[in-house]
Amino acid sequence: MKTRKHYNWEEVTPQWVYINPNPKNRETGDCVIRAISLATGKPWAELLRDMTEWLIPRGEVFDEKKGFGAYLEQVHGFAKIPMPRKPDGRKYTLAEFLPRTKFGHNLHYVIQLCNHLTYARQEQFYDTWDCSGRCVLSYWVAPVEDWEKSAPRDMTPFFGVAPSASPSHTTTTNRSNP
Repeated sequence: MKTRKHYNWEEVTPQWVYINPNPKNRETGDCVIRAISLATGKPWAELLRDMTEWLIPRGEVFDEKKGFGAYLEQVHGFAKIPMPRKPDGRKYTLAEFLPRTKFGHNLHYVIQLCNHLTYARQEQFYDTWDCSGRCVLSYWVAPVEDWEKSAPRDMTPFFGVAPSASPSHTTTTNRSNP
């Protein structure tokens, strides 16, 4: 059985739900594809193909903000929200930010962190590792007209497995982020 890892200095946050939509179950540098795949409901391989075909004529790549941001906004109609700040001007970590979002509508979020992208809904984030200690830079929200259609998504048809509600986390002594 594959163990789950986290890279936080503290304990694993209960806000994290382990899921890996990568069809080969690889935990590689594909966070952009994973996050957008989960947010749009498109299977990982289909999203990678569509996104690449959309970006090639524009001379952009999917792992840069200009590329994935434009794709989210222009193809899927997501609204970009600027970096949220605390009243004192400091940045929120993902763990601090999630309770402050309007998840009451069951909205789908793609959240840009420092060197990472993740997917969130209902005050939880879905990823291959616990990135809750990273700062939120900006985020995208599913289109308003999709709010009604944004019922909890059963991930099984897209990825063959449902996300683990309580993954078995393994603490590691490696404190470097992927």
